[in-house]
Amino acid sequence: MRNEFNQNRPVERSPHSLNAQHYVERVYCEIKAMAISYELRPDEQINIHLLAQKLHVSVTPIREALNRLLNEDLLVRRNSRGFFNRAIDIAEMKELLELWGSLVIGTLFFLFERMAEEPVRHAIVDWLERTRSDGQPDAAASTGGELLDLLASLCGNREIGRQSRRIRERLAFVRRISFAAPGARAAYQTFERGLAESILKNDSDACVRLVKENTRARSAALNEVLKEGLAQLYINAGHNSRLSIRTG
Repeated sequence: MRNEFNQNRPVERSPHSLNAQHYVERVYCEIKAMAISYELRPDEQINIHLLAQKLHVSVTPIREALNRLLNEDLLVRRNSRGFFNRAIDIAEMKELLELWGSLVIGTLFFLFERMAEEPVRHAIVDWLERTRSDGQPDAAASTGGELLDLLASLCGNREIGRQSRRIRERLAFVRRISFAAPGARAAYQTFERGLAESILKNDSDACVRLVKENTRARSAALNEVLKEGLAQLYINAGHNSRLSIRTG
């Protein structure tokens, strides 16, 4: 009887075990934010013990988070030397921008096959209405990703959405610096609205043209954007910094 009772009882979990997953996830999110913002300096080795002290945690969740970020290509590992944040590499950033453009065009290919479905069209119309409210886009539409997340979800391919988010995470530093320039955020919002309007018109040629033009413009500005970003990191890091941009 005792065995049957024990087998049927729900497993009791301690408060520690219930909170463990949240605890590890919090550490992961904090380190991820530090990596993509380059608070962890580019091409700099990560001191696990100092990072654990900074976040007031043990080294175990730190190591777990670093391995997750390594698998997401946000960090690199060099033989026995440990984990490093990715270097700022112009060629790599340009390739990511080109990949982003190709992914958007691929998303549109699948999306146009579903434009006859009313919920799909309604979702895009609703997005446009929100961005046009009072003549100003809302805060969410200003992040450089909401429309593309929406299109990825509407096209019915979840993997496209995952890959799109991963690319944007690796380009987050570039986006933050470029959006700080006068008129840059407004220009991107104009691109997004133009893309949404062309989708509703079923004008695939216009969509592809807009994506290519946006990708080329962002790629052309990349050198200056990264120089500005490097200058900001240099100021924050102090005059003894050895920060540099890789050119290939």
